[in-house]
Amino acid sequence: MIREKLAEAFVTLERAQAALEQAGLELGVLRARHGLLLVGLLRGLSSDALPAWEELATAYEQRSMPLQAARVRIGQIRCLNILWRSTEALSMVAP
Repeated sequence: MIREKLAEAFVTLERAQAALEQAGLELGVLRARHGLLLVGLLRGLSSDALPAWEELATAYEQRSMPLQAARVRIGQIRCLNILWRSTEALSMVAP
């Protein structure tokens, strides 16, 4: 996902997510969603993406996948820091 190819990566991940959903491969869908969030982070970010990070982390937690949930939460913390919302980021790190 080099910067010059972010738009292409986003389209590819969207297609992958759709195909994985159609095939019923839940874990693959979650990974594609994570990839889309990471590409979004690199492309430029708005606070609109924050709920999607939380939803994805919760989805991993519900599937008893704490490592993946932690990785997503780290991305969420990065987003908060980039958006100059460090108080919220610190509150996520404390627990």
